[in-house]
Amino acid sequence: MKILILGGSYFFGRVFVEYAKKSHDLAVLNRGTYPLKDQKVRQYVLNRHDVEGIGELQPEEYDAVIDFCGYRQGDISGFIGNYRGKVKQYIFVSTVDVYERQTGTVKDEAAPYEYRPISGEAGEYIRGKISLEKELMKCAELYQISYTIVRPAILYGRYNYAPRESYYARSIAEGKAVEYPVDASGLFQFVYVDDAVKMLEALCGNEKAYNECFNFCSDEIVDYPKFFDILKQEAGEKPKIRDIRLSEITGQYFPFPLTKNETELYEGKKICEYTGLKYTDFVSSMSETVRYFIDIFKK
Repeated sequence: MKILILGGSYFFGRVFVEYAKKSHDLAVLNRGTYPLKDQKVRQYVLNRHDVEGIGELQPEEYDAVIDFCGYRQGDISGFIGNYRGKVKQYIFVSTVDVYERQTGTVKDEAAPYEYRPISGEAGEYIRGKISLEKELMKCAELYQISYTIVRPAILYGRYNYAPRESYYARSIAEGKAVEYPVDASGLFQFVYVDDAVKMLEALCGNEKAYNECFNFCSDEIVDYPKFFDILKQEAGEKPKIRDIRLSEITGQYFPFPLTKNETELYEGKKICEYTGLKYTDFVSSMSETVRYFIDIFKK
């Protein structure tokens, strides 16, 4: 299968390139922050917003385009017009954060969007993803392209540049104290990057997935005690953990929801039904990930 990847240098996209290059003809278009010569894939070093530069490329035919780096309105429409009649399927990597918050429900793919104003970078990110989902649907109809939208929950695994599991692993590796919110009631869900990559590949060229949306989200619900049990187990020696109560928190960084009010839960079984794939169990995959980062930060 011939696939064009937008992005592909970081985390999810990078793991996908490493995995899919074994079975598919891959081309990657990105800014070239990390050269991909060692990956033996074709790389076009361009900014996706360079419409003129992209227009000068000889447009090839692709079975699928996978967009890992669309964040703001116009990112899809500004690109896809150059590939009219050349693309069968456009897959957009969105996020479960597009769903309306604080509904008290487990959100499946039909849940409504979040339209209430959210401040800061998080609000800008959510608004951008919602606008791009709608943009893709309109472009797909206009250019007669099939779309597929994937909405990952909290991704974890090797290469993760977001300070989540790596944040704790680094503190452990450097012998720093890790603060444990002992009375946190927040719950959260993850998706292992290797699972997300395999599910994404299974959607490429899958006609059942045309014009569909999918949550990438394991049904395992995690809390801080479960997560910290893994940290303690993988530390190798007794880690420096300082118990802290929510009432004491005054700006400390915590990457996951701390309270039930912050908790948002999602339904992730649709992707399994469409592909026949299953999620890896959380404890084994997160343990492997924490070990990976501890080893990196100890070097």
